Amino acid sequence: MSLRAGQDCYALSLGVELFPDGSINSSSIVVTPSIIHVHYRLSYDDVNEMLEEGVGFNEEWELGSMLYMAKKRKAHRFQNGATEGIIAAQIPTYSATVTYDDNDEDFIGISIDIQDGFNTGVNLTEVVTTFSSVSHLSLPVVSQSKLMVTEMMILAGTSFQNHTYAILPSLPTSLFIFSSLFHPLF
Repeated sequence: MSLRAGQDCYALSLGVELFPDGSINSSSIVVTPSIIHVHYRLSYDDVNEMLEEGVGFNEEWELGSMLYMAKKRKAHRFQNGATEGIIAAQIPTYSATVTYDDNDEDFIGISIDIQDGFNTGVNLTEVVTTFSSVSHLSLPVVSQSKLMVTEMMILAGTSFQNHTYAILPSLPTSLFIFSSLFHPLF
């Protein structure tokens, strides 16, 4: 599958309805083969900018709707014991760009960008400042676009597992957890 702009791509599409509290309506889950057409690609920064400027709530209202549902899902998961709300994990993002550079002796310019973000956990300022040795804690704000992608991926995985289990209830749930990973040795 490719997400190149201007091309039709085969996909496996998932439809799911959420209750107002962010929980999944298991009877609404639909998984179907589909063909998607990407009109234009968006970076995380593009989406963040569109949301900040209001475009993501007007012309591209789907982004605002997805953000709203992502926040609902996140709140629901935290209320039900999601652990990333307790411990923030660093998630670095790397990009390297190689360009032609007249000013360099080998005519090659290399730019490396490393951004250190965090998972979509809760603001840990309240938790950490209960320790007297910490006087100040500054964590970067979680990107709204990364929040959307994270929550939609978790939603897709959970929904797909629920849908498959409803069809084939005799399958062990561990099959879904380790389906693409090496099985643990324990």
